[in-house]
This record gives sequence, C-alpha cells and structure tokens, in this order.
Amino acid sequence: PRRRQGGGETIALHVVSLTLDPKAPGFSKLDTVGVEVELIDLDDATALKTPMLPRGDGRRPLAFDFRSDVRVEPDTLREKQLYEALRTSDPQDSDVVFFVFAEERNGAERKQIGEASVNLEKVLRAGRDEKEATLKVVSMDGKTAIGSMTVSVLAFEALTRVKGLRAPPTGRAPGTSSVGRDDEAIVVHVSTLLLEGAHLQDPGVENVSVEVEMLDLDDATALKTETLPKGDGKRPLTFGFRSEVRVEAGSAREKVLRGVLKSTNGDDADVVFFVYASGRGGKGRKELGEAVVSLRRMLDAKRDERDVTLSVASAGQRVGTLSVSVFALATLARVMG
Repeated sequence: PRRRQGGGETIALHVVSLTLDPKAPGFSKLDTVGVEVELIDLDDATALKTPMLPRGDGRRPLAFDFRSDVRVEPDTLREKQLYEALRTSDPQDSDVVFFVFAEERNGAERKQIGEASVNLEKVLRAGRDEKEATLKVVSMDGKTAIGSMTVSVLAFEALTRVKGLRAPPTGRAPGTSSVGRDDEAIVVHVSTLLLEGAHLQDPGVENVSVEVEMLDLDDATALKTETLPKGDGKRPLTFGFRSEVRVEAGSAREKVLRGVLKSTNGDDADVVFFVYASGRGGKGRKELGEAVVSLRRMLDAKRDERDVTLSVASAGQRVGTLSVSVFALATLARVMG
C-alpha cells in the first residue's frame, strides 16, 4: 500500500531573511553571505544551503526566501535519527542549527561567522510550529550578537508522530540505505545561474528559467524553476530550487532508471538542465543552452554531485554557468545492485 503523504512525514524549513549588524566585528570586510542548515545530522540530500548574497549595508534584511522539505517516513533511517534525537539527555541534539557563512572581499576562503538555532523539543512542548520566528545570530564563540534571522520550521506534526511511537523505528524501510541516504529518491538542487556574452545585451532575453529533463521519466518528475530577470551578468541569479523524485522499488520509474543505466548510449543516463529565456511578458520563449550531469559517471565515481558548477552551452558556445547538486548515488547503487 502507498504511504500517506501527510505533514506527519515532513519537516519544512524556510530561511526567510538575514540582517547583519554593520557594527559587528569584520562586517566591512564581508562581500557575500549565505546560510546552511544542519538538521539533527541527517544525510546530505536533506541539506538546506542558500545561495550567497551580497551582504548589503545592514539596514535592510537580505531576502533569501529559501525553502526545503525533508521527508521523514515510517521506519526509515531519518525517522530513527529523529526518534533518538528527541530522547537524548542533551537538548542540543534536537537543535536545527542555521549557520551563517561569509566570503570576504579579498577572496579569502569562505568561513563560518555565526549561528542561530531552533530546538525541536521546545517546538513539541510549545505545541506549535515556529512560523517566521526572529532568531538572534551569535558569533561562533557565542559572545557577540551579530544580527538576526527570520526562519520557519514546520515540524510539529512530524515530531508528535515520531515522539509518540511505541517502539523505536527500525531504520530499515525503503527510503534508507546503509550509509544513511535515501535510496528511493533522486534529489536535484538548482542553486544559481550566471549568464555570459551576447545574451546580456539581447533585448529578446529579458527573463530566464531552468527546466530539468530526468531520464525521460513521467511529467510528475519535471523540475521547473521560477522565472527571473536575467540580471547584469555580474552576480549569479538565485533560484534556490529543490525537487525530490521518488524512484520506489518495483515502480515503473525504477525500471526506466535501470534501463538507461544499462544502455549502450551514455547520454540516456544524463540529467539535463535546460536554460530558457523569454522577452517582455513571457513572449518569444527560446532555449539558450544546456548543462549535463551524468548518472552513469556518478555511479562509477561513487559520489553525489554536490554544489558543482556546470558550463551552459549551445552549439559548442558557452553562454553561462549553472550551480547544481544531484543526490542520487544511493538510489543508483540500489537499482544496479
């Protein structure tokens, strides 16, 4: 029987905005900032990582408006980890931590400058989700307030269900693997796009979007980002888009995936990211180029593609770069195992 796709099996995270205090130490040296979320040490595919934005002047919040839904289904490893985190003697084990990262103007390595947190046990005790809560961001030594962050953590239904389980989850149900990653899903993130060349001056290119073709699977697997103004080519366009495609054992999608991985045509196992453009009012929609992630190469390399920068090309000409992640290794290994 098919599992119920209810709120009791999902934790929804939303990074709304971040405001840094211009008086905070080192503020003037910062160039861009971003947020990463650690959700009780769940697997990489659940990671929420916002794009990096210019740090601004501290007077107005930086609007990330970045969302991610994490599935916590019955008897999966994720459910087991959540169950244990809610029963540990250390309350911090059930923290959702929002880490603030920054890059400096001198090109120095990206570094962690502060953090804020939401405690899931407190969410349970309060009997309600955290909706657009304003959190204090403190420096990594915990001594200095460096700003504030607005977030939502919608987890109360999932926490209530997991906390109320009479027996510990086995962690062995479909949707988990021995390395703690979901082996019945392919997770795709489209983070940013930076256009280059003639398209920046083309009056017929006003807005851009990205669509993903994943192994010619059914329409329900289609990933389509929002449409954004093309920008000036100096800073990446932030999509911050995530989609999870279920590939359950015995399903038609699994059969298709196994077939393309065995195909003699290597292109059959490609995940293709198409960049589209349109003029004013959405008129004159056209394809600008494409970028590719090969699932077969991922399987051979035995690693997911995380935060990779791909060249977007058309007829051999590069038209920009795209930053994406594809988490699929556990699913590929199971299907071909």
